[in-house]
Amino acid sequence: MNKIKKKLIFGTANLGVRYGINASNISKNSSLKKIFSLLKREKVLFIDTAYTYKNAQKYLGKHNIKNFKIISKLPKFKKVNLNILEEEVINHIKQSLKKLNISRFYALLIHDTKELDSNKGKKIFKVLQLLKKRNMVKKIGYSIYCASELDKFFYKFRPDIVQGPLNIFDQRIICSGWLKKLNKSGIEFHARSIFLQGLLLKKKGELPVKFKKYSDIFINYHQWLKKNNLNSFTACLYFISSIKFVKKIIVGVDNYFQLQDIMSLKPNKKKYNFKQLSCLNKNLINPTNW
Repeated sequence: MNKIKKKLIFGTANLGVRYGINASNISKNSSLKKIFSLLKREKVLFIDTAYTYKNAQKYLGKHNIKNFKIISKLPKFKKVNLNILEEEVINHIKQSLKKLNISRFYALLIHDTKELDSNKGKKIFKVLQLLKKRNMVKKIGYSIYCASELDKFFYKFRPDIVQGPLNIFDQRIICSGWLKKLNKSGIEFHARSIFLQGLLLKKKGELPVKFKKYSDIFINYHQWLKKNNLNSFTACLYFISSIKFVKKIIVGVDNYFQLQDIMSLKPNKKKYNFKQLSCLNKNLINPTNW
């Protein structure tokens, strides 16, 4: 079994809404049943979803996912009074479980650490700790956009799981030393955005206009691929599978064949110098800035 398959979590950001550079939506894809059959057959039994993925939970609930381990992210409870927040969070979770047609979550994450700056966020984290004690969820944590968020929140809100971006361009979680620290503390790091929402898979002439200002970075990237005799898809997968301390890898696909290609990736013992592709331009590597 290749390293990717062992660590794979099926990402569903494009199941309920159009997502990524290609604005794909696999709920409209006729191969969706085949995707779930392949996941079950290959024993890839982790699924990542979120309330903000609109109809994703509804679609998942139609595909008999009782044997899967589901990781979900909470919505923002903006207008909820602090006094009834616990009740609202629990009600939301019960509704999600019902939509998904499952009895418990493997993990629940706070979607944005900015929430932890407020009394409301602190209370939500306490509710998650309570639900863990009640065995409604096995693990809790939060999703990050940047490693520096851990400097601010890790010691106040100790997670079981941190989900964050990691790809050929965005290597901040490694450079900051946080990936090693998380592993040493027994905390799972789940890597997402391994294709940078599909941007890293674009061919030379296909780069969307708004990214032309970064053409030097992409020229260097494509020259590196050519020099190492790799296509972008394989390079992204070899990169993420080479990183120590990544517990799980979240991957969304546009179709059945992409998932099949990921599953059938052949191991490669050759060492590549991925460090030289690391980029610190936050306007490029953080999709929230696009």
